[in-house]
Amino acid sequence: MENQDALAFLRRHQSQLKRPSAAFMDCFHRMLNILSKNPDEDSIPLIINSFGDCRDMSLYEKLQSLLRQFPPEKVHPHLLTGLTSRNDNMRSWCADTVRYFPHKEFIPILGNMLKEKNVLVRYASATGLEAVCSPEVRVLAENALAEERDRDVRGVLEDILNTCVCA
Repeated sequence: MENQDALAFLRRHQSQLKRPSAAFMDCFHRMLNILSKNPDEDSIPLIINSFGDCRDMSLYEKLQSLLRQFPPEKVHPHLLTGLTSRNDNMRSWCADTVRYFPHKEFIPILGNMLKEKNVLVRYASATGLEAVCSPEVRVLAENALAEERDRDVRGVLEDILNTCVCA
């Protein structure tokens, strides 16, 4: 019954990670530990919907680790949904998570994200594209590099051009 309790907890608290109390975060981490020991595909959208405005980077890294327990074909549809969220932080973390699940289906949306105002969104989309590596990604990186002013984003775009060698 622990898994069902963890899933129920995640369902109830999908949007409460903005400024959570220490007690809440302790409980949240315990629920994630349960799910890490007993992976359940029903948790995939709940895990992705947990990306948001929390400042606890270790939490998001743990969420990514949980997602890596599942086959890519189970995670892709939910990542695509997360990439279309209105929440910049969710979209950034979903774009960053693409690194672990690279697939050409992410290219169009990540390419569009390279044009956004939010530098974190642009940086995360570049890291996601770097993992996909294709001729289309090289063109997107080249075009974005011509406009990009942020040093870190430029660095990832340059890495794409230097390391993404396509036949």
